Amino acid sequence: GTQVLFSEFTLADLSGEYRFREVDRLLVKGKAKAVSIYESLDVYPEARFPYMDKVIAAYTAGLKHYRARDFKDGFTQFEKALNLHPGDSLSKLYRDRCTHFLTTPPPEDWDGVWTMTTK
Repeated sequence: GTQVLFSEFTLADLSGEYRFREVDRLLVKGKAKAVSIYESLDVYPEARFPYMDKVIAAYTAGLKHYRARDFKDGFTQFEKALNLHPGDSLSKLYRDRCTHFLTTPPPEDWDGVWTMTTK
């Protein structure tokens, strides 16, 4: 549901000012270290991503709660983002993960990294 994704390594090489948001921390099958991936926001015209600043603020707050295992408040923030922009696939993804973890908590050693089981 995103247009342009890039890794933390690309982010480190960028010069200039760009709008982006963190998508996830992923552990790819066969790798030992998780990598952060990001979405470019500069590709979206206003009509395709309404209320972007407010959506991103709620999304960022939701991601912070999610990683702190505060799934109830994370859910609330992702719902807030979706009320502003129902088409925001990342807020929907995390809202659904929060819903899942509210009923089936992750293990105690969970670090917020999403493990990819296939390449």
